[in-house]
Amino acid sequence: MRGTAPRPRVHNWERILNWSELRSGLRAQLARILEALVAKIYRGTRSRADFINQLTSVAERLGIEPAAVKVRPLAGSRTGMAIEFSVGGQTIRRSCDSQPTKDQNFACLVLWFQALVRNVERRIEQLDEAFRAEGFKALPANAGEAERYGSTHVSYYRGNMSPEQARARIGSALGRLGLTMNDCRVEWSEDPLHARLLLRLANGRIVQKVSDRQETAVQNLAALALWLETRALNYERGIEQDFDRLFAANLLPAGREA
Repeated sequence: MRGTAPRPRVHNWERILNWSELRSGLRAQLARILEALVAKIYRGTRSRADFINQLTSVAERLGIEPAAVKVRPLAGSRTGMAIEFSVGGQTIRRSCDSQPTKDQNFACLVLWFQALVRNVERRIEQLDEAFRAEGFKALPANAGEAERYGSTHVSYYRGNMSPEQARARIGSALGRLGLTMNDCRVEWSEDPLHARLLLRLANGRIVQKVSDRQETAVQNLAALALWLETRALNYERGIEQDFDRLFAANLLPAGREA
């Protein structure tokens, strides 16, 4: 009986989805979605001590005493880790169990925390937006700067990212979420000074994100690109596992078009 040579392992989702009845555009979109569903393993080489020091630094930037940040194994998980802290009078709890080891899950938590605090420092997000998925209650419209941004120091984006580069980075982040620029609209203007991103999710919900605190319209656009990149990275790492949590503070009411 003639043996059959084993098929080589296929790593490209578009080659796996080789059904002739699917049009190429749909096949490519499904490929992006499947890639986004696979948690990205953190493969950094920094030590646990390095991340403890980084967590201390990030907490201090937010005005939190490092000793008040609780780090513990995630109950019911072999490798998951959890952190807990209070900011703005509200308790934030976050866990990660998408990585194969406790140290990798802890690293992802620290990187998640750092990215959100950086966004708050840049004034891309307020506290109630950054931590909405963790239950941070929406602030009133007349909330002061301290309520909105805690004890963070302002650190606006002052890079020289061009509109073309910002749009390319937005497109790349969308691809990591299984979306395309066809699902998105971006606009920016000097009068009034702002940039806005509108994103239609597969379930039909609309995400709206506005940046209006940077010094120029193009810098506001760049801030949006950086904001979306952090969201995409957290989704890849499995810290966030569904879009309703990922964009918790930016979803327009169901049925509402921007």
